[in-house]
Amino acid sequence: MSGLYPRGPLGGIDVRFQQVPTGSESLPVLDEHGHVETPGQAMRWLRRHVRAAALAMKEPAHGPLQTWLADEIELRRALNGLARSGSYLLVWRTKPVELLLCAEPTHSARSMDPA
Repeated sequence: MSGLYPRGPLGGIDVRFQQVPTGSESLPVLDEHGHVETPGQAMRWLRRHVRAAALAMKEPAHGPLQTWLADEIELRRALNGLARSGSYLLVWRTKPVELLLCAEPTHSARSMDPA
């Protein structure tokens, strides 16, 4: 791997961010999908959505999101997995919101929609 952002799988990476409120905070339901070419772009896309979700939440609910955003080891793990055509999935279940983060190769036989 050269640099922080390795090359991605052929066909690119599909990304998804889903937010479902579970508490009394007035957070919107979100289901965003995208397509990027590299693991670095995938993680930037997911991190941008997590950062926006954290800003919309009150203390201390956004604490785990801020911790994830600052976690360089987790970022490296995700980048390396995506570079090897693996998938990245993370689900947070907290009182104000449930978040789903997903990135997987476009050519993957698995669907991003849980059924």
